[in-house]
Amino acid sequence: MFLVSLLSSCVLVNADFLSVEERHLVTCLRNISVRHFNPKFTVVISLSRYTHSRSDYRSFISTNNTEFATEDVLAEEIHNVQMWPIITSSLLGISDKKSTRKPVYDKYQSYVIMAYGRGADDVLERIKGQIQTLSYDPSWNPRARFIVAPITKQDAQSTTRWAQKIISSLWQWKIINVVALIRVPQPLAKNVTSTSHPVPVFELYTWFPYDSPDQCSTVQDVVLLDRWNTEGQGSFIMNANLFPIKIKNNLHTCPIIATTFPLSIAIGNATEINIEKGTDTRITYTEGWELKFLKIIVEGLNSSILYIRPPPNNEKWGDLLDNGSSTGLTGDLVHNRADIGFAAWPLHPRTLKALDATKTYFRDEWIWWVPCAKKIPRWKSISMVFSTGTWTAGIFSVVFSLLVMVFLAKGEQRTGILQERQVYKRLPSCLSSVWAVLLGVSVFAMPRTSSVRVFFASWVCYCLAITTVFDTFLITYLIDPGLQHQINSFEEIIASGNEFGYHTSIGAIVGESDNIIMKQGIVCDNYDIPPCVDWVAYHNNFSLLSSMTFMDYMLTRWYLDENGKPLICQASDTFYGANYVTYMQKGSPLLNHFNRVITHHIEDGILGHILKQGMDLQRIQAAARARDVPSGEYHSLSLGHLQGAFLIYIGGLTLSCTAFAGELLHRQFSIRKDKQATARHST
Repeated sequence: MFLVSLLSSCVLVNADFLSVEERHLVTCLRNISVRHFNPKFTVVISLSRYTHSRSDYRSFISTNNTEFATEDVLAEEIHNVQMWPIITSSLLGISDKKSTRKPVYDKYQSYVIMAYGRGADDVLERIKGQIQTLSYDPSWNPRARFIVAPITKQDAQSTTRWAQKIISSLWQWKIINVVALIRVPQPLAKNVTSTSHPVPVFELYTWFPYDSPDQCSTVQDVVLLDRWNTEGQGSFIMNANLFPIKIKNNLHTCPIIATTFPLSIAIGNATEINIEKGTDTRITYTEGWELKFLKIIVEGLNSSILYIRPPPNNEKWGDLLDNGSSTGLTGDLVHNRADIGFAAWPLHPRTLKALDATKTYFRDEWIWWVPCAKKIPRWKSISMVFSTGTWTAGIFSVVFSLLVMVFLAKGEQRTGILQERQVYKRLPSCLSSVWAVLLGVSVFAMPRTSSVRVFFASWVCYCLAITTVFDTFLITYLIDPGLQHQINSFEEIIASGNEFGYHTSIGAIVGESDNIIMKQGIVCDNYDIPPCVDWVAYHNNFSLLSSMTFMDYMLTRWYLDENGKPLICQASDTFYGANYVTYMQKGSPLLNHFNRVITHHIEDGILGHILKQGMDLQRIQAAARARDVPSGEYHSLSLGHLQGAFLIYIGGLTLSCTAFAGELLHRQFSIRKDKQATARHST
């Protein structure tokens, strides 16, 4: 507030030192501000002076230095209008001029740049320095309205050329909504009054980028908008709109310079093409869903894309380094080598510090891809019919039934008249009958006594129910025994002990919060060096963090089994979501036009159509057809389905052969023993 009070106390003195021309300059700038600046937003006045401290400014005023009196009067005039919050800026920083300053997160919408110098070069350097100072402020807005008033003691040889130099210097910061207020070479004397014949004092120039094939992104020609003359207190001759729309929806075939690099599904491979009438070549791309989408957007603006070489040293997207430099696609945009950059580039706050981004046109999910669960061996199908507890209960029921029937049969022998068969009184033979009922075959002999018959009938009913359920589920498990446990989260990946990998593009997003991934994981840049996808699909010992779109694209053509089923499965958890955008230089005037066309094409579904076309082409090239078996379709059981049955059969056959061999050995031993006994008896 010190500078405000000091200006207020000195403005009357400074006004007396102003020439007629300087008074018209102040009046002209005030008139433009009132007519063209939005009263809801802050006005920034950039001063050409160097103010190091308050004492320096007091010294500057006390010496009656009138070189910057125009700035003081202008600041006071705009302040007195009381339409805007006002901020002043010097070459060393920005300070408040009113207590109603907008919050720092609001972007400034209006700038007045006043620059003094002895010559044109001196003024240009001051303008660049003032713009550079303004750009350091968090509320800097290159898309705002700018008025530049260069004041030099030497007249420019051509007002048009002088305006072109000024506007070209501001284009370094992508400022296009600019009016250069150029003094007419014939200076006015101090005694010129308003009753004199009106004389043009200032001419107002601007430029229109992408206005013709000859004027694209380079300031070739400037346009005279209006003149300020000395009629009355001063007025505009044509009262033209000083801030018309600079870029229409037609770029007039002006090319847009793009930076990208080969990326399988988004961009495709690079192709060298020869330039007409020359030996030089340039690079182009023809495939990829993102490339096709952006071509449609650019064609909608009546433009085309020219590609520069991919970043060297495999820098790809690049990054902002701590020393202020930048690499990769980021460096191409920061250093004005390209207008746009894209390559499935996710939106990220760190990148937005140096670049602008379009609206999100595609959201992709990054998830963990793991080996698909293997089928359970068919020989285990029989054991899967019942749980372990049910199998235990079944064995216990057989033992219990055996003991009860033997007990009942022997009890009838002591108390009843009708004697039970011997087969139910002995454990081996009774076990044979109980097992025969369980297997659904006939027994050697039916029981005679009522108690044994009642229990035998209940055992038959129990076995009928159990075998019915068993047969039903057995067929199901013989056909499809199911899958083993599927890894479904990052925690299970860690617990499995398998290695895992990731793509380097997630480094800026993962950060230190998930450093276990960055430290223990394997970098898979191109997914084939090392062959990370092969490890997942064929060796079942690796997990990969990758884009869902990329893997869906891969799995429509490669990594399929004989039935067309994917060999790689996804875990259920989404690691993070990536919003893909196109990045531009900070303040790029093309941003709003890209956003408008992107919005239209997202609404009409053109991007989804492009993605679907790519997937369909992959399926055609894959020549693989998945065979989905509808419910109720007939299945022919093969030897593969009956592995469990044959395993039990072989086990039973082995046991039978062993028992039969034992019986033969026992018979031979008994015969030999009888012969030896007979021989001893005869002797």
